[in-house]
Amino acid sequence: MFDELTSLKVQAAELSAIIDCIPDAVYIGGPNGILRANRKALDMFGFDTLDELNQQIEILADKIKTRDLHTGKRLATEEEPFYKAFLGQSNERDVVTTHLKSGKEIIVRCSAAPVIIEGRIIAAIAINTDITEKINNKRDLESAIKRLKKQNEELDKFVYTTSHDLKAPLNTIHPILQIVKDENKGVLKNDSVKLLDLAISKIRHMNDFIRSLLKSATTLEKVKELVDLTKLLNKVIATLDIPSNINIFVKHNLPAVYFHKYSLMRIFQNLLSNAIKFMDKENGVIKIDCKESNDKYIISISDNGPGIPKHELEKIFERFGQVNKDASKDSSGLGLSIVKDIISENNGSVWAESEMNKGSTFYFTIFKH
Repeated sequence: MFDELTSLKVQAAELSAIIDCIPDAVYIGGPNGILRANRKALDMFGFDTLDELNQQIEILADKIKTRDLHTGKRLATEEEPFYKAFLGQSNERDVVTTHLKSGKEIIVRCSAAPVIIEGRIIAAIAINTDITEKINNKRDLESAIKRLKKQNEELDKFVYTTSHDLKAPLNTIHPILQIVKDENKGVLKNDSVKLLDLAISKIRHMNDFIRSLLKSATTLEKVKELVDLTKLLNKVIATLDIPSNINIFVKHNLPAVYFHKYSLMRIFQNLLSNAIKFMDKENGVIKIDCKESNDKYIISISDNGPGIPKHELEKIFERFGQVNKDASKDSSGLGLSIVKDIISENNGSVWAESEMNKGSTFYFTIFKH
C-alpha cells in the first residue's frame, strides 16, 4: 500500500512538472471551477492565484469577456470549449479574451477534451495557445494584398486611359504625314523624305507600344513568359525619340527572364525616357547592363546626366515625386512610381544611386524562377 501511494505521488509530481513546462496555458477542472493550472494560464488572463480561477465557468468567461473571434459575440456557457469538453465533446475554438490587468485583447486558440476514467467523465482539460500575433500578421498580410490589388487596378486604369488619349492624336498625325510624303514626291529632298519616313516609323512603333499597353491593362491575369531582354529592349528603343547627341549602349548577351512582357516594356520605357528627357550633356551616354546573383538578375540603367541629390533619391519613386521642376521637361512625375509598382508586384526591388553632375544609375531586380 505504501509503495502504491509513493508511486501515485511520483506520478502526480511528474504530471505537475509536465504541465508547468508546457509553454501554453493548461488548466484542468469542471463546470464549477479550475482545480489545477500552470503559471502560463494565470499570466495569460491576468490572475494571480489558482483560487481566482476556481470559479464557475460562466463567471470566469464573464470576467475575461470571452467572445467568438469571427463574430465578436459573447459565448453562451454551453458554447465554452471547456464546458463542452466536460459534457464529453473534444473541441477547438478561436476566441477573443481580455487580460484582467492590462485590458489588452488576446486571441486564443482553445483546445479542450474530457478526462474519462472507466467510462465516466471526471474532469475536462484545456490548452490555450496565444495566437494574437499570428492572427494580426495574417490580417496585415490580407490588408496589404488588398492595397496592392487596388494599386494594380488603379495602375491599369491609368494605363488604359492614357493609352486611349495617346492613340487619338497619333491616328491623326500618321495619315497626315503619309499624305505630305505621297503628294510631294519629286519635290522633297532626300533628307526630308528620310525624316518623314523616320517620323512615320516612330508613330507605327508607338502605336504598337500603345496597343501592348492596352492589352496589358485589359489582361486580368498578368501571365509571365520567357522574355528575351535584348529583343524587348530593341523594340522599346525603337519607340523612343532619341536626340542625336545621346547614345544608348546595351550589354551583349542579356538573359531571358520570366516576366509579364508588357509590364517589362513599361519599366524600360519609363526609365529610358527619363534618362533621355533630363540629359544635360553634349555627349549623352546611357548604358543598360545586367548582373546576376544566385536567385535573381540585377538590371541597371545608368546615364551621365545631371544627377539627383541624395536626399531626393527616395522621393523620386513616389507618385508625382518630381525632383526636376523644369516645366519644359513635360514630366508628370508618375513614371518612376509606375516602375516601382510593377516591380513590387513581382516581389522585386528598385533603387537609385546618383552623383551630382556625373549621372545616375537605376537598378531593379527580377527573380530567376
